[in-house]
Amino acid sequence: MAAAYLTGLSRLAGVAGSCASGVPGLSLWSGLMGFRLLALVIADRPWGSGPPQLLCNLSSSSSAPLEFCANSCYNHHFRFPLDLFWHLSFLLALLPVFWLYLLAPRPRPGLAPDGLSGGGGLSLEEASGRAQAPSPSRRSRPWPSIACGLALLGLESAFLGVLLKVQLPLVLPTSIRCTAPAGGACVGAGGGTLTCILTARSDKVGALYVMAFSSLLNMAVSLGYIASTCLAPRSCCLT
Repeated sequence: MAAAYLTGLSRLAGVAGSCASGVPGLSLWSGLMGFRLLALVIADRPWGSGPPQLLCNLSSSSSAPLEFCANSCYNHHFRFPLDLFWHLSFLLALLPVFWLYLLAPRPRPGLAPDGLSGGGGLSLEEASGRAQAPSPSRRSRPWPSIACGLALLGLESAFLGVLLKVQLPLVLPTSIRCTAPAGGACVGAGGGTLTCILTARSDKVGALYVMAFSSLLNMAVSLGYIASTCLAPRSCCLT
């Protein structure tokens, strides 16, 4: 299930990258989304084969199967979704980039890239447009790109906050204690409380750090782009 989902995301990113390659101003944002997708693929491997299994201290008198008790304890402990939240955040991060793609200017049909008409001369509309076009020194700020950077900065800040304050504390403990579920069918070696350990815990903690690093990188690049654009000399940014 997770492999098929990631395959679909990879194909979607490939189509988006091919579309964005012909639109100016999208190289930075499409590169960030590509890096985010790569981090998602790497981080999803320890979690991608269904709910991680727990090893619990069940007593010999337990009447329930080991897998049932471990999964029940897992559902009791991990009430907040982990990898599903990562996938949702990636889809949300694609929205401002897609919005920027829709607003990006495109060359008019029938015109060469340099603005020449098919006959080799300038049309009247293009000639008047070139005569009235502002000089490069009086170019306006790219407000759609700034808005895209602000949206990504806000989304990544919220994602990083949830990752560090909600998800990471669920994985950091070396042992997980939960009350024996299923009406006492699962009995721990010490009584009614089960003590479990998360298998491949180091890999799962590392997955969260990979997602945190990708989020911090997107925030840093977005903030750097916004700062460098908005702090540019005013004489170069007038309409």
